[in-house]
Amino acid sequence: MAEIGIIGGDARELYLISYLKDKHHVSVLSDNPEKFPEGVTVDNTLKHIYKKEIIYAPMTGLDDKNNLKSTFVKRELNINEEFCKNIATNSVFLIGSLPAEIKLYLSKYNIKFIETAKVSELAIRNAIPTAEAAIALAIEEQDLTIFGSKVLITGMGKVGLTLLRRLINLGAETYAVSRDNANLARAEEYGAKIIRYKNLAQKIGDFDLIYNTVPAMIFDQNIISQMNNRSVIIDLASKPGGVDFDFAQEIGINAFLAPGLPGKYAPQSAGKYLADYISNLLKRKG
Repeated sequence: MAEIGIIGGDARELYLISYLKDKHHVSVLSDNPEKFPEGVTVDNTLKHIYKKEIIYAPMTGLDDKNNLKSTFVKRELNINEEFCKNIATNSVFLIGSLPAEIKLYLSKYNIKFIETAKVSELAIRNAIPTAEAAIALAIEEQDLTIFGSKVLITGMGKVGLTLLRRLINLGAETYAVSRDNANLARAEEYGAKIIRYKNLAQKIGDFDLIYNTVPAMIFDQNIISQMNNRSVIIDLASKPGGVDFDFAQEIGINAFLAPGLPGKYAPQSAGKYLADYISNLLKRKG
C-alpha cells in the first residue's frame, strides 16, 4: 500500500480521500479529524506529509501569493522554497498548476511534480462534468430553453467539443469558433456551424448564449459592444478568462467566470477521476 499525503482541497478531494483510503495509507493535513473517514491519518503539521510517496495538493492550485486556494487547515499554507526543500526526493508532488517560480524550486531539489490540470487523462474526464455544469448554469441564467437557442462556443478543445455535442443533442443551434482546423472539422461533423474569428464582431449580436473556453482576451470591448443585451456569456477558461467583465457589466451584459465546475457540481465524479489517476500513476511508478 502506497503512502499518500493530501494537503488541501474541496468537496472533490473529500471524495478522493474516501476512494483512496481502502487501497492506500492516506494522511491529511487538517485541523478537523472528524471531517474525514475512519482509517485516514489526520495531523495539522506538514512533517507527516513530506516523506509520502505521493503528495497531493488541490486542483484549484495557488493564489497570487502562492498560498493554496483551498485547504483543510485554518491557516494559510504557502508553497515556497522551504516547502519544496523538505519534500523527499522519491516523492511526486501533484497540484493543479504551478507558477514558474515554484517549478524552479522543485527542480532545484530534484522533486518530480505533475500539474494535474494539464494531464490529458483528467482533462478529458473532467470535460464531462464541466460541460454538464455549464449547461445547468445556462438554464439558471437565461429565460430561454436550450432547445432553439443560438449558442456560440469559442475554442474547440476538450471542453469545447464535449459541450458542443451536448448542446447539439439538446436542440441548440450551435456555432463553433477555433483556430484549430482539425477540431473545427470535428465540430462540423457533430453538426455545428463554423464562424471565423475575423467575422466574430459581425455575427456576435445573433447569439443568446456564449461560452468561452479560450484563456485569452477574445471578448474585448469591440466584440462586447456588438452584442445584444439579452446575451449571456459563461466563461469556462482558466482565470482571468477571456472576457472584459467590467465592460460587459457596464453595458448590461450578463457575463461571468465559472471556474472549478467539476468540484462544485459533480465532486463525487471528479474525486473518482482523481483517485483512478493516482492509482494508475502509482502502478506505473512501481
